[in-house]
Amino acid sequence: EDHSQPDHVCNNGGAAQITTSLGVSLGSHSVTDAVTGKRIQVFDGRHLMTPRYLPKGYARTDILAFGNPIGGKIPTPFETPPTPAWTSAYERASNRGYLAITQITGDVTDATGAPVTVNGHRAYLQELLTSQNPEARSVTWFDGVYTFNVVDKDDDPERLATKDQLLKIAESLR
Repeated sequence: EDHSQPDHVCNNGGAAQITTSLGVSLGSHSVTDAVTGKRIQVFDGRHLMTPRYLPKGYARTDILAFGNPIGGKIPTPFETPPTPAWTSAYERASNRGYLAITQITGDVTDATGAPVTVNGHRAYLQELLTSQNPEARSVTWFDGVYTFNVVDKDDDPERLATKDQLLKIAESLR
């Protein structure tokens, strides 16, 4: 595999984002990819929302096991997103279930799925079905500044977060 190509997705089953803290502001300077020469979109961590509610058994992880399996316009962290974006990941104790919360600057909402609301904002709930059983659930919305996507995936539909739990996670972001 040639890992030097832009937007290459490694098949190693997971990847990690890079977190960097600066002693001083970048100001008008940019961060540049040394391989491609392209500007790297920087997400200001001071604006990162975190969930105040997670169902029992979820723990923060630095490993990003997948992008949104339901698809849409939500870029995976392995791609070069058009605007600053960040994905926070959580695993269940079983190490099989996985929850990802992506926050993207701007409106990239995919208007596919059942209409719902998250904190008064129009949102879309989607399910990925395998053999008539849900394998993943996703809710996406735009709050006027950021697009958010919360997705839960598990091969066992009994362990998958319910629709109500997924919406409760989404509404708990602060």
